[in-house]
Amino acid sequence: MDGLLFIGDSLCDADMFYLSHFLTGDRFTLLAQEKITLLVSAMEKGRARKEACADEVISTSEYGIMEKLKAFGRPDEAYRQVLVEFLRERGVRRLGVPFRFPAGIYQHLCRDFLVTVLDSPVSHWLRDQGRSSISPSQASDL
Repeated sequence: MDGLLFIGDSLCDADMFYLSHFLTGDRFTLLAQEKITLLVSAMEKGRARKEACADEVISTSEYGIMEKLKAFGRPDEAYRQVLVEFLRERGVRRLGVPFRFPAGIYQHLCRDFLVTVLDSPVSHWLRDQGRSSISPSQASDL
């Protein structure tokens, strides 16, 4: 697997908060590879850079979200196109997602990527990073 992809908000998704330490009620994307990358709205970029423990924070505006919105006329389609560019730019071909992943985005990504639904994506990522488990204090964060 080339990476794990999460889409949601970190108020409701403990895995996203655990991996990023970025607490927000706004939807954002987290890609966990060897490094953690966040894809956020332009309005959240500055705060995400300050608060998150991510290695990289990128704005959807860097992928021309507004131009895509004008071209496709639908916010969900524009966002999906941004996601495809974002993932391709990072060399992703095979992707893991959590079971609660948005169904429409899942279907769209399956056209371009091999997507696997995982029961415990954070545990999977920790194993891939050479960490066989998490500490009790980390577990309580989840």
